[in-house]
Amino acid sequence: MISLLIDGNPLVFRSAYGTGTENHGVTSSVLNLLSDITSSFPFDNLAMFWDSGKSRWRMLCYPEYKAQRAEKRKESNIDFDEVYAQAKDAQRYLVYHNIQQFIVPGVEADDLISWVAEYRYSQGDSVIIATSDHDLWQMVKSDGQKQIIVFDPMKKQWVNSAVVTEFFGISPQQIRDFKALSGDTSDNIPGAKGVGPKTATSVLNEFGTIGQLFADDIVKVLRKKKTTERILFHEDEVESAFRVVTIPSLNEAKFCLTREEAQEIMRQATENKVVDPARYRIIVDRLGPLRLDPTKLPKRG
Repeated sequence: MISLLIDGNPLVFRSAYGTGTENHGVTSSVLNLLSDITSSFPFDNLAMFWDSGKSRWRMLCYPEYKAQRAEKRKESNIDFDEVYAQAKDAQRYLVYHNIQQFIVPGVEADDLISWVAEYRYSQGDSVIIATSDHDLWQMVKSDGQKQIIVFDPMKKQWVNSAVVTEFFGISPQQIRDFKALSGDTSDNIPGAKGVGPKTATSVLNEFGTIGQLFADDIVKVLRKKKTTERILFHEDEVESAFRVVTIPSLNEAKFCLTREEAQEIMRQATENKVVDPARYRIIVDRLGPLRLDPTKLPKRG
């Protein structure tokens, strides 16, 4: 069995900056982009994932998380209130066709995707994660019988372990260590000041993980070079960044979620939503013809 997990957020922002909101352009574009993805390869199960605000627990760890994004969106002159409203119309359209969706306030789509991917993988499925977000490259793996692989719908690129290593110079499991050291400007995470990607890649290839970098014998090695000694001056920042960039495992999810958030995830995983046919008809009349044929998509069980 192949499970396809689609990150809806890149589709929304691509639509916002590309098509725009005129004539319900975001809704139409998101659904058409979904059509492009689902017609690209065969699969057996489908689920969509959406953000509803920033990660609550990441904000607790690091209040400046993604702080720069609001200002950038103001500079774009795009009405993001309208963008989000049209994205909700796309979600309602899929609800009508009984397509499984996850959206939990305070929990980011990346985390939801990773937990569902890990669960489906443990049940014997191969998993395709459709996203243009490099953070989810952490999930890439294979046991020879099944795999978790990323499909970038914007670049039409498949991402396996070899692609991750070619791009970053490290393994998928080391991406969080890499970002904790070198920072991640897209999420406003500084990392260790003065430590760039080359240094981060070099020390991780030599020593493995951040935890090992601060062992006494390795500290002595790092002190021999100015470029690597900088890491030792920023241990607290690196540890903080590591917590923020890490996508928790399914087993670790209980440490990140409130009881209400966990209950909402389980509800969305098991319950069907009540559909208002009149609301759906209004959306269809607004949008006109679409490339998406929802009758051909796998429904939730």
